[in-house]
Amino acid sequence: MPMFDLATALARRRPRPAVAPRVDRFAPEIRAAVARLAARDARLNDLAATFPALLHRLAVAPRAAGAERAFATVCAGGSLKAAALAAGLPFWTRRLPPEAFGPTAPDLPGGPIFALRVANVLPATPRAAAAWLAAVGEAARWGDPAAALWAARECADPAGLTPEEARLVALHAFFANRPETRGGTLAGGRWAPAIGREAAIEKGRDWLGRVRAYLTLGDQPVDPWLEDGAADGYDFVAVATVEALAEEAKAMSNCVESYVWDIAQDYERLFSVRRDGVRVATLAVAFLDEAPFPQLCQLKGPTNVAAPPEVWYAARRWVAEQTTARRESKDGVDGPDRDRWIEIWRPWWLARRRLPPELPLRACGAALGGLHGHRPYRRRRRRRRVRA
Repeated sequence: MPMFDLATALARRRPRPAVAPRVDRFAPEIRAAVARLAARDARLNDLAATFPALLHRLAVAPRAAGAERAFATVCAGGSLKAAALAAGLPFWTRRLPPEAFGPTAPDLPGGPIFALRVANVLPATPRAAAAWLAAVGEAARWGDPAAALWAARECADPAGLTPEEARLVALHAFFANRPETRGGTLAGGRWAPAIGREAAIEKGRDWLGRVRAYLTLGDQPVDPWLEDGAADGYDFVAVATVEALAEEAKAMSNCVESYVWDIAQDYERLFSVRRDGVRVATLAVAFLDEAPFPQLCQLKGPTNVAAPPEVWYAARRWVAEQTTARRESKDGVDGPDRDRWIEIWRPWWLARRRLPPELPLRACGAALGGLHGHRPYRRRRRRRRVRA
């Protein structure tokens, strides 16, 4: 027998693999679990090609509510739509490739309107599917379906959208569309899904800054130490409330909202320096060393540029004209107030019926900082020089 015919005969006798080749397209950490499930029945095996999302859900969450009924429906040759409904999986996920799914099964919004709209913003390539589903799943976890649809649309942008950014925007949108809540009163107006990525993230971080200030300072204004006044044509106005901090930060494009801890502990006080009603600088005063009176410790113009010398002279003259007793720093003011923390987040906890580790019941400044959605630093790869 010729060698070609012998090789052909051996290939025909070789048993076919029990698992469809599409199983290899799932993430490596779940590939074994998916392969074991697909090998149990031919119809489950077919799901790797016809409905990867359903196969993934049954593999990574076999004990979830409705999973057994969905499993029985598939094995009995029933409707895939009925099996997806039993598993709590939206049917529009059938169009997602195996590359989209990771070690967890996110809860995704369904409904006919959402299914029609999300069909227009599905990931363009299998390579982008994982990042797309991660952002959409995080937005759905923290916000409403409108925020999840917004995340699905923004993932098509070349800059992309990280899950942390999607979480920030979705959480802000949740409270912005509920103005009757305390978090909604700090949101700065309603949230619209037509907003762009950069604007949505900026508004979300501004909202978190106001939340941080409220959790630390509350509604009552702090003692400004010094009385408002004027010197050399400049007016000095105390920044002593949460609203005043937000206005100063927005008008001057600086980070004065991050000074809430120092203000709450009586380390510093802030003043807005104005000329003819226009803000020209932000002044910080503090009791430095053993001095019995407050001293200038920082004076910055818009976007933290150096203030002109004449502003410094006016500020020094204004402070020198006032007398005040030395203030001692407070003890125990090292984080958000617990009662205000619960007041802010209670509507979200009740609506979602869970206490996630990112938003615990215990007041935690680190948890609040983790909601800002900052992108992790990635070191740029150096290009190798090709020698001629």
